[in-house]
Amino acid sequence: MSSVFIGRHFAEALTEGLRRAAPFHGAPRRTGPAPVRRPTPASALLREHAESILHEFATALPLSLDRPDGPDRHLCSAFLARARHALETAADPLPAEPPPRGPAREPGLTPHQELIAATLLIECAARRLPAGPPGEEAVRALGRAIRGHADHWTQASPDGIKDT
Repeated sequence: MSSVFIGRHFAEALTEGLRRAAPFHGAPRRTGPAPVRRPTPASALLREHAESILHEFATALPLSLDRPDGPDRHLCSAFLARARHALETAADPLPAEPPPRGPAREPGLTPHQELIAATLLIECAARRLPAGPPGEEAVRALGRAIRGHADHWTQASPDGIKDT
């Protein structure tokens, strides 16, 4: 008889405990406006210096591609789009809207070219951002943004041609 009594009390206590803990297991409910998103020093620096970083990227790109026939306008455009996307992602790591599903690669860039874009962008950011901890953190934020999309940066090209 006592085991039924203990079992019933245990079940009631367990139910009560789970009921009290339930709000902590779900997503928090917000009834008011969304919280104000404050930029980090790194994201503020990346936004402030984005155009100078992209300018240096565009200037250095033809030398990095080492094409005997000169830079291809469409290819350079794809490189710049990739660099701009990475900078925007690093400057705003928590966008108001979720990014679209699917590959983030720019059309026309091979995996090798994606690697060139990533490393050249980090080099340009390191040269253009101010020295010291805030600039270093901004370069790390850019690296995290690139690594966060690393699987998209190294996929085979859409037409199935792999870089050699």
